[in-house]
Amino acid sequence: MDIKCINYLENHYFFNDNSHTMDAHIFNKCEYEILLIIREIAAELGVKDIITLEILPLEDGGLVRWLKARSYSDIIATLTLIVAIIPIVLSQFPSELEKLEVEKAKLEIQLLKKQLSDLDEKIKEQPEVDVVEKVTELVESSSQYIMQNPLIRKRISNYYKSLVDYEKITKVSYISYDKNKYPINSPKFVHKDNFLSFIFEAKEILDIDENARIHIYSPSLVKGKHKWKGYYEKAGIVIDFSMLDKDFKKSVENGEVDFRNGSMIDGVLQTKIKFDEFDNEVSRTYSIITVLNKIDGNVFIETKQGKKYREHKKFLENQGTFDFL
Repeated sequence: MDIKCINYLENHYFFNDNSHTMDAHIFNKCEYEILLIIREIAAELGVKDIITLEILPLEDGGLVRWLKARSYSDIIATLTLIVAIIPIVLSQFPSELEKLEVEKAKLEIQLLKKQLSDLDEKIKEQPEVDVVEKVTELVESSSQYIMQNPLIRKRISNYYKSLVDYEKITKVSYISYDKNKYPINSPKFVHKDNFLSFIFEAKEILDIDENARIHIYSPSLVKGKHKWKGYYEKAGIVIDFSMLDKDFKKSVENGEVDFRNGSMIDGVLQTKIKFDEFDNEVSRTYSIITVLNKIDGNVFIETKQGKKYREHKKFLENQGTFDFL
């Protein structure tokens, strides 16, 4: 199988003693957080499972780490955008998270996914298209949407928290490259004096997926607070989750809704992520707040509460606000 697309990311650590070595624990912690940031961005854009990341040999000059991102799928524009966004999200001071902006960002990311998919198709048909030029037009705005993801912000915080007390580091820089190692962007620098601006303390964060598709493996058919089990399509994992949609839960318990092999639901999924005192993730709990659709094969049945949710959301969007959760 041929590799269809490749991009590179350079991460440069600068030191005050002209050395080319770094504390192994700090380095590995930083690399771990960067990998998770990339993974989360790829998940937002629906390509987490078709991207591979590889570490290239380290270079001197302080300490320079090269990361190679590749895919066997025709997602040239999407992969280029992901790698091009990293220097921006790691170097832009985060703003306060506002519910309005978070919800707006979720809508914009859906639009971005469509734009990237269309561009990927165009590139397949017209290989001469300047990918970097097209993607660059999307990078600045899309980075703003990506930065509204609370888990990405937490990972960025963890990254700089690992570095802030490391005495000899003076600054870090980031550059994205195309498949020929030609720079996509100019170096983005963050000096040590600014590391604290990226750090925030949060032992628990909430993430909302407004259109989560879950393949139902095990519904709870009896009354009580029993967990459901299903495959969460976006994350690519099997999850246990609570059904907090009382109307849907009651319909299931009363036998008004049945499940068969292949049944799915679309719903508003809340993920609660907890961290320990060392900022390591310790648990995730999932809850479906509202069921939007019940799906069996090609048959989509919109729930009453799903219809109400969409109508209310559309109304509030037209009013210029997104405060519907």
